[in-house]
Amino acid sequence: MSTNKPLTAKQFSFVQAYADSGSDTYNNQYQSAVKAGYAETTARLACKMILASIRVKQAVSEYRAEIKQVLEHNRTIAIDLLTANLKRAQVKADAGDIQAVGAITGIVRELNAISMLHGSSIIIEQDQAKTYTDAEQALLKRKAIKLTDSA
Repeated sequence: MSTNKPLTAKQFSFVQAYADSGSDTYNNQYQSAVKAGYAETTARLACKMILASIRVKQAVSEYRAEIKQVLEHNRTIAIDLLTANLKRAQVKADAGDIQAVGAITGIVRELNAISMLHGSSIIIEQDQAKTYTDAEQALLKRKAIKLTDSA
C-alpha cells in the first residue's frame, strides 16, 4: 500500500475533527470518528484503525503544523496592531488625554493575555509601557479638564 495515496473523505474529516484545537472533538478519537461520519457502533474500532495509518498520522501532524503557523501569524498581527495603538495612546496621554491612560492599561492587559496564552513574553520598549502614578493620572485629568474647558 502506497503512502502517497490521498486520504478518503472520512479520513480527512477525521483529521480535521481530531487535530483542530478549535473543534469540539479535539484529541478525542471516538468523537472525531463519529463526527467524520463513522457509525457510533463501529467508531471505536474505526478510530483505532484510522490512527494506525501512517498517512493519517502524517496528515494530523501536517494539519496541526498549518494551524500553528496560522495562529502564530495572527498573534504577530495582533501584537503589531496593539503596539501601534500603544504608541498612539502614549502620545495622547502625554498630551493630557485622560482616556488614553485607560486605553494604555487595556492595551497592556491585552498584550499580557497574548503573552500568557502563547507562553512567551512580549518585549515592549520601556517608554511604551509607561505606568502612570496616581499623581500623574491626577495631573493628566486636570490637563484634560483644562483642554475641554478651553474648547
